[in-house]
Amino acid sequence: MAQSHLDLNSLQTLSTKQVLELWKDAVGSPPPRSTSREFLVAMVAWHQQATLYGGLSHQTQRALKGFQKGRAGMMGVRPTMASPLPVGTVLLKTYQGTRYTVTVQAEGFDFEGTVYGNLSGIARRITGTRWNGPAFFGLRTRPKKQPDQKGQDG
Repeated sequence: MAQSHLDLNSLQTLSTKQVLELWKDAVGSPPPRSTSREFLVAMVAWHQQATLYGGLSHQTQRALKGFQKGRAGMMGVRPTMASPLPVGTVLLKTYQGTRYTVTVQAEGFDFEGTVYGNLSGIARRITGTRWNGPAFFGLRTRPKKQPDQKGQDG
């Protein structure tokens, strides 16, 4: 298919074979197996818009490459936890004299028989106030403070 820029609305009317051809033209390789037609259409549309109006900024590309290489700290973006917790990990927290147990599951965090999507909801249930869940459970590392240089010679 020689047309490189179609009306975005017309992409929906193309056959799957035509969309695959546009994908190959835009990306330079076949799409991954089991890719839905809807995804192909969306990505072809994105590539066409990026070609017409410019793609991702250099800063965004650099950040994405940093994430890809495991350097999520680029551009001030911090991961919520140092590493994902393996399923079965048990988190223990003592708060106001009571010990609480949270178990990591594939679908979230089990706390007292209820599965939560994040640790912040559990921290809120325990304390009654809003908390950053990973910080509450001690999973976030804080940057080390630099020693105060005031009043020190050279």
